[in-house]
Amino acid sequence: MTTDQYTEALAALAAFPARLRAELAGLERAALYFKPTGEWSIVENIGHLIDIDVLMGGRVGQIIARDQPTFVVLDVDEAVHKGDYQQKEALFLLNTFAERRAALVEEWRYIQPANRNRTGIHPVGGPRTIEALVTYLPGHDEVHRQQIAATLAAFQNR
Repeated sequence: MTTDQYTEALAALAAFPARLRAELAGLERAALYFKPTGEWSIVENIGHLIDIDVLMGGRVGQIIARDQPTFVVLDVDEAVHKGDYQQKEALFLLNTFAERRAALVEEWRYIQPANRNRTGIHPVGGPRTIEALVTYLPGHDEVHRQQIAATLAAFQNR
């Protein structure tokens, strides 16, 4: 991976909260909390994005702190359930996501290129470098942006 790819990933990560906020601006409360059968609501998706940033920040911190740590696997549905995001204000969640994401991106900007190849071990997925964790997240953001769009479409077509 090149430094440019890492930098591009950081730029995408930094820009995403504002993009998400713009896409959700003006939505009625009912749309934000609507849950299609078997899916997460928009606010639950935002809560999940917060959870993943916390998780990935922790994983990168583990990799920096010690050689080849083994990561804990997150049950994402359980985390969303425990987060009780349906009971939280959407604006609070958006602000929390934006603040945590900004802090995470700023922290990751200062990781030296030589350290970006340090690895941690995912019990299911195997070794993961810091670079791999960072560059994974923009795609993850996009998956949830699409899931939010599908939830909104389901709300509008109900």
